[in-house]
Amino acid sequence: MKTNYVSKLLHGTLATGLGQVSVIALGMVGLMISTRILPTEELGLFLLLQVVAIFLAEFTSFGLNLTVPQFLARAGADDDTWRLINTVVILRLVIIVVASVLTLFISDQLFNAFGSSSVYEPIVIYLPLLFGLEGMTKLTSSILQGIFEFRKIALMGALNSLINLVVLVILVGLMGWGIYGLIVAKVLSRGVTLLWVVVTTDHDLG
Repeated sequence: MKTNYVSKLLHGTLATGLGQVSVIALGMVGLMISTRILPTEELGLFLLLQVVAIFLAEFTSFGLNLTVPQFLARAGADDDTWRLINTVVILRLVIIVVASVLTLFISDQLFNAFGSSSVYEPIVIYLPLLFGLEGMTKLTSSILQGIFEFRKIALMGALNSLINLVVLVILVGLMGWGIYGLIVAKVLSRGVTLLWVVVTTDHDLG
């Protein structure tokens, strides 16, 4: 049993490492394209939106992303594992909904804390969506880690980056959607990747 876990860890580490390389490479390509096409103000505004979304996702996780893998690794039967997963997912969704509503009321303070001005107002409505998808993506990665699906973690990162790059090229490069093209690319890539994980994850973990 111990050898099996060690083997899973080694293979998972290698797969995750390769996945991270692809994420970095595709991300750099997307950033280079965006830098060449978009005005500096729009690109900076999108990056600020991303920073705030990531900040909110981490701030409202309440340690779930760290503790979930430990509890899942110790879970016994498949029923117990999936009961824990369902509970954590529902809890995270409730937190995201509540936090999203509050975020719309304190968006001024959030963006001003990062030194922005009123130029963010047309896109602030997308913040809860980006924050929610960011939070669920991180939780999904933690869940996959807890059930030793390291290859899927790597594939999830690579698929997300690839979809984001393709949609970015189409919407920003070819159709000229600007910052809204970046937002749609991010939302589609996150959403499709999460859906893929849900559809392809085997309910039988034995």
